Amino acid sequence: MPEFPGGPTALLKYISTNLKYPESSNEDLCGRIVARFVVNKSGSTGQVKIIRGCNNAGLEAAVIKLIQDMPAWKPGKANGTIVDCDYTLPISINLKE
Repeated sequence: MPEFPGGPTALLKYISTNLKYPESSNEDLCGRIVARFVVNKSGSTGQVKIIRGCNNAGLEAAVIKLIQDMPAWKPGKANGTIVDCDYTLPISINLKE
């Protein structure tokens, strides 16, 4: 499986530091967004898709941008060969006012 630089703890820190929440007038932002993307052989991320949204297009777009802007991952391997890998990332949001 591919690995974020620094491991799972660094991935959580990256998400909490870099996710830019959309401005929402009178709306609580909460829920869970599940995104799927490809970690390419070079370690870059691409083909980002939201497979479970939260009925907030602005927040879903922010998650897509977050993933697209990630630093290079350690790519995955199959039988010792570096390959493109799908990765599923759930992100929980809870910004109730």
